[in-house]
Amino acid sequence: MDRTKAVFRHTGLHDHASPIINKPEAFALDKLKKVIKANPSRTPLQLSVGTSNDPQNESSSVRNIDPAYFNRARVAYLRRSYLQDEGIIECKEHSFLMVQFQELYGPELIVSNSMRVDERHISVQTDMMKKWHVDEALRGEITMGGQTDATYSYFNEGYLFSSSVYCPMLKRWVPVLFTWTEGNSELHYIPHFIVLFGQIEKLTDLSDAMKDLLVAQVMDFSDAQRKAFASAYSIVFASRFNSKKEALDHAQTLLKGCREHFRASVQRVKRIGSVVHAYEKDDFEELCMELLDEDLTLERFVV
Repeated sequence: MDRTKAVFRHTGLHDHASPIINKPEAFALDKLKKVIKANPSRTPLQLSVGTSNDPQNESSSVRNIDPAYFNRARVAYLRRSYLQDEGIIECKEHSFLMVQFQELYGPELIVSNSMRVDERHISVQTDMMKKWHVDEALRGEITMGGQTDATYSYFNEGYLFSSSVYCPMLKRWVPVLFTWTEGNSELHYIPHFIVLFGQIEKLTDLSDAMKDLLVAQVMDFSDAQRKAFASAYSIVFASRFNSKKEALDHAQTLLKGCREHFRASVQRVKRIGSVVHAYEKDDFEELCMELLDEDLTLERFVV
């Protein structure tokens, strides 16, 4: 008999089968934490499979602890939650992966990184990417800002944040900075922009107006990304302004929305019947797209 746990049973007659267990009990959570703490580098798959056939051995499958751990996705979630609460333990694993990355591609490729839980990221930039961002701008080849966007499906875990500038010679947009971020908050995105702005800020031969032209970005309507842009700008170009608020306000004027993202948002709202009636859909879309007209005046919307 297992004397390590207590089970509360209702009195009376129960003819039905026991309910399916899909969540671990408290004692099972404690056991799982001990197993993870003993070897935090074990992946969810390794935890599920195990390396020992002895159920009493900590290296055996965690499925021996509780039936709920037959669900590997749940094991992965609980492992991640525990390591995030511990903080430093998971950093060791990520640090090991970063060392491997540098051994494969060289340490100079990483231009910014942090293992802090609230801003975990790795920014990479090749010499060619830096050349297009800095050297060509200094020569006057790049005379406009860039476009920045986040991709949510490139990595199994985390997000790909990238910035590109237009190459007149290739007539294509070319990437100048890639950043892997564990989250999509403002703090995760700020380091990316600090790298971009820092490289432009060092170009002493350029005027402030030209620097602003180069750091201006076309972005989607993510509040986190736009706030990160403004925060990074206020940090890098702080000496040009009398206050942080003044710098933040000026940074907002350098941001432009993406027409395609705006159109997609209009389409999504248009399909919500409780918001836009079927007979109003075409008028709604037409009016929304008119908002992009630079010559639009308030009189257009006066009934």
